[in-house]
Amino acid sequence: MKLKCPVTGVTICSEKKCDAIAKITSCKLRIMEKWLSPTFDLVVRLWMANIFFNSGLGKISNWDTTIAMFEDLYQVPLLSPEVAAYMATTAELALSVFLVLGLATRFSAFLLFIMVVVIQYGLGEDFKFDMHYYWMFLFLMLVVKGAGRFSIDRIIRKKFLGSCWHGYAGKDKKNRQ
Repeated sequence: MKLKCPVTGVTICSEKKCDAIAKITSCKLRIMEKWLSPTFDLVVRLWMANIFFNSGLGKISNWDTTIAMFEDLYQVPLLSPEVAAYMATTAELALSVFLVLGLATRFSAFLLFIMVVVIQYGLGEDFKFDMHYYWMFLFLMLVVKGAGRFSIDRIIRKKFLGSCWHGYAGKDKKNRQ
């Protein structure tokens, strides 16, 4: 079987070449699915955790300034400045650790997504930055995909759900088609 380009009519490859190309492509896709995609998920988790953990550390390093910022500058709707400061600091520190570990990743990413939405849309014009859209996208990616291969979530899923799990990273080799 010969494949021809529909535009030029030139023969693209013979059957043997097509089989070889298909095998190589399939192998590369499996490698990307097994290693590159989970590595990217890990890098995203570490990157976002670093941003928020450092922000939380900055808040606890000078608590009086943090409270003053929440009173004068941030003015989170519906919350007192003290409550907002405690919630934001706790969320930034704790959820960042969860992201690094890949523990409760979807839940952690969702809460941090909500935090970024509040920062972008609830705090006024002074806090609207384009980078927040990238953060929101990355957090939504983690909510949808989960932590990936290099995570405690995966270990827990494999241990307790075993081969009955048919999610992205939970397929066993024997269940693959």
